[in-house]
Order: sequence, then structure tokens, then C-alpha cells
Amino acid sequence: MPVSTRSTETPEAPPAQAACFHVTDLIVSRKQSGPALTFDTAPGLTLLHHERENFATSLSLALAGRMRTASGTIALETAHGTYDTPRQRFPHVALAGAAEVDRLERLVPTEEIVREQIAWQQPAFRRAPRRALEDTRYTRWAEIMGLDIRPSAPPSDLPVLDRFRLRVVLGMIARPEADILVVDDLDQVKNAVARDQILAGLHRLSATLPVVASTVNSDDDGRATAVVTLLSGTEA
Repeated sequence: MPVSTRSTETPEAPPAQAACFHVTDLIVSRKQSGPALTFDTAPGLTLLHHERENFATSLSLALAGRMRTASGTIALETAHGTYDTPRQRFPHVALAGAAEVDRLERLVPTEEIVREQIAWQQPAFRRAPRRALEDTRYTRWAEIMGLDIRPSAPPSDLPVLDRFRLRVVLGMIARPEADILVVDDLDQVKNAVARDQILAGLHRLSATLPVVASTVNSDDDGRATAVVTLLSGTEA
């Protein structure tokens, strides 16, 4: 599987023992056309460069331990162990951008959405913060992603750029101890300038933990540490 690697400047060097995926002879779905997938991700920001109408979302879900594959292996290597099964990978991978798992309630105030995510993440006996958008579990990631929104604004009032940023932030809140972040379908953000702002945020975030993101667009600005080119297939 072709892999191109570029050097990019990052806010700080990724951790020496940064997590990475090792994918070998992977058939995501019986409907997949083309060869099995074999690739490694890198510290920093890895872009999985797909062609349109392929199996990108299924691959994102599989990497994140949210679905099983037809054959082949996915190993998540971290500083504290290697995780080979979906059940093992599940708690170690934050996931964003996959509508199957993080679709936003369009009319619920954003602060309520964030409060609920914090409540799910913490022990049941602990009260969720009243001002959720001032909680460090939110502000840490919102600042990195460049997200600045009114607490009362529902997702339906937010631009597509901020809705996607919010999904990334919620994904990180859901997995505060994540070793790696998987971001599906950057191309939900159709505007090229807005999409570049998402990539810029993910590039900053990748200085904290590795990020693997799927896109059909090229990395014209060279933000990625590595670009993995995947051949055509059929979306599961």
C-alpha cells in the first residue's frame, strides 16, 4: 500500500512512544473491492487518502474498535501495550466525524450537549458542571480546535465548521485517556477554507496525541506527518 511521508512543523514534538495503527491484509467488508489494505500510521497527523464512494467510514469505525472486519488484522500499538481486537481497542481510541456514533441533536443547546457528554464520561455519583463550556474537559480541546461558541446556541445555528469542531471536542471528552484520535470524513466540511481550518486544528491536536483522519482531498499545505493512499473499494 503506497505511503508518502512529509515532514511538517508541529507545535511540539509528538511523544516518543506515540500510539500507531498497524493494519495488515485488511478486508473491511465482504463488499470491499480491490486489494486488502496494509499500512501503518505515524506519530502526529496521518491522513488516509481515499477515493470517493469507498469504505472510509467502515475503516474508521474498525480502527476505533466500533465494528468488526471481514478479515485481516488491526493492531493498536501504544506505550503500555498492543491491542488487537475491537473490544481491546475501543477504550483507547477517540472517534469523531462518524455520523453513526456522534450525530448532534440539532435543537439542543450546545452547553447541554457538552454537559451530557461530560456526565457520561465521569462516575455516576459526580455532578456534571453547570457551566460545561467553562469546564477544562471542554476548554482544553476547544482551544486547540479553535472552537468558540455561545452556550445557548444549538448545533442548527452553528456553521458547518464549528459543528465539526464540536464533534472532535466531544470525541475527546468521551475518551479522556485516549491514546489516539480517529476522525472520519473531513469532507463533510465542503468549503475548502473551512476544511483547512479543521486540518489546522487537528495538526495542533496531534502534538498531544496522534490523529488519523480520512479525506478524499490532497494535503496541499503539507500539514500531515504521513499520507496513506488507499485504493478504491465499496462503502460497507
